[in-house]
Amino acid sequence: MDDYLQRLRHTTAHILAMAVLRLWPDTKLGIGPVIEDGFYYDFEFAVPITHEDLEKIEDEMKKIIEEDLPVRQIFMDKKEAMKFYRKWDQPYKRELLKEIDDEKVSFYVIGDEEKGFVDLCKGPHLTRTGEVVAFKLLSIAGAYWRGDEKNPMLTRIYGTAFMSQEELEEFLKQREESKKRDHRVLNKRLKYYFIDPDIIGSGIAVFLPRGAYVREQLEHWIVEKYKALGHHLVYTPHIAKDKLWYTSGHLPYYEENMFPKMKVNDEEVYYLKAMNCPLHIQIYKQMVQSYRDLPFRVTDMATVYRYEKAGELHGLTRVRALTQDDGHIFLAEEMIEEELVRLLELAFDVYKTFEFKDLTVDVSLRSNDKKDKYLGDDSVWEKAEEMLINAVRQSGVSYNLMEGEAAFYGPKLDFHLKDSLGRRWQVATIQLDFNLPQRFNLTYTDKDGSKKTPVMIHRAIFGTFHRFMALLIEHFAGNLPLWLEYEKVRIIPVSEKHSQYAFQVKEVLESEGIRLVTVDDKDEPLANRIRRAEEEKIPYVVVVGDKEVNTSTVAVRVRSHGDVGLYNIEEFIGRLKEEILRKMNRSIFLQ
Repeated sequence: MDDYLQRLRHTTAHILAMAVLRLWPDTKLGIGPVIEDGFYYDFEFAVPITHEDLEKIEDEMKKIIEEDLPVRQIFMDKKEAMKFYRKWDQPYKRELLKEIDDEKVSFYVIGDEEKGFVDLCKGPHLTRTGEVVAFKLLSIAGAYWRGDEKNPMLTRIYGTAFMSQEELEEFLKQREESKKRDHRVLNKRLKYYFIDPDIIGSGIAVFLPRGAYVREQLEHWIVEKYKALGHHLVYTPHIAKDKLWYTSGHLPYYEENMFPKMKVNDEEVYYLKAMNCPLHIQIYKQMVQSYRDLPFRVTDMATVYRYEKAGELHGLTRVRALTQDDGHIFLAEEMIEEELVRLLELAFDVYKTFEFKDLTVDVSLRSNDKKDKYLGDDSVWEKAEEMLINAVRQSGVSYNLMEGEAAFYGPKLDFHLKDSLGRRWQVATIQLDFNLPQRFNLTYTDKDGSKKTPVMIHRAIFGTFHRFMALLIEHFAGNLPLWLEYEKVRIIPVSEKHSQYAFQVKEVLESEGIRLVTVDDKDEPLANRIRRAEEEKIPYVVVVGDKEVNTSTVAVRVRSHGDVGLYNIEEFIGRLKEEILRKMNRSIFLQ
């Protein structure tokens, strides 16, 4: 993000907090950081506010901006700062102060120190409030203080700011389109899945036939990709004994994200698996003996279970039961570079199929300040990080170094892409791991007869099927490519006398492998039935009446484009097959 834009948004967040205190002086302040598309600020209101109050807050913010107040940095002794926040009864700010080690603490002041707004902040900011020219408050939501469900629920106000009114209006326009494409909104009409928090559980999606078909096709397609690269398909159980998770390091390092233990008897304790890697390691032990067996690659369309916080669950993009195109590659150190290149090429090929562009990669590194949070010694981490960075450089893709974002067992590559609206999504993960093979005492016999420890690559190109499906639904606005659509053709007879021909066409299509084909011969006006098919985003609607019966043809309507003319049945089938085979993202009838 541009430095000026970041300062602009940070300053606007402070103006928001100042406006809130002017309107509701007894409000308690949380934090107000800049985020990718704007900013937010967390508040504890004495009386809850609603979305309708945002306009009132915006009006007060505009007054602060029109006053063109100075914004400046000051420093206080930590003890003085504590007294300041006791005086103003700001418990959340005092909690933040306790975690600061410095004796001098940075604050930013808007206006006068006595009558203006003073906030604990490192900055940077603009120099005057009048520099803010285009902003908008977007929404309110609940958010636990510090993201912990044990803490109080605060009110989070989201907003954004831009350097011009034109940029803001373009953003708001895109945001409205995003709301229409939201997979949760489209799902109400198209019925891919459902989540029942009361009976089944929050964050646990059940796929309905339409969604199940999408997932089935994605699974089959990616498995064939993996097999072509020498990956073996395996299946692993959903639970395993605690010993496995202690050895892997998940219980000491990842337990807060795992579901509670299941005690079977006095001696045996099991956990739902949060990751597949420890089980794939056990497969390695059964299959690999010599260097000749390497690289040993396994792939597993496996469901794992992670206890995501309730406030972070979001449709299919953040769930507690998630299925991954997960896989692991065990190999000798000298094989790493070539294997990473193959995986990067695979990822680029996969995303190209769905017409995703602007791919970037975050190289997630260990935090140098918190090394105790990670397995392994410095030399191993330095080697692994250097290998990943070199592989990305060779690929030519744009990348960022992200300190502190590595997994506890190794550095990783996190792939991000932009959808048709320019929004950024995280997809693939490729992790390089020297540590777990050592913890599990994995070995192979090398050419000279010595025992060596393999290296392990963790990879998932889709990431999770849940999240990737949500991405596809929003990217295509529900108009998925034909090969992913459950119901491909709906035949609509003009009247009852054309129904027999409609069912004959259906039988011919199905005999040629085109599925699912349905006939809508309900006793309703033709226009109503066509409209319903369009609302349900059926790719092809075939209308048959007297002309079609007499000429053995079909009148074809293409989703979102309408009537494209008459086709004989053989030509129609041929074009459908070609579109499915070529994995096209646009109707072949519009080429």
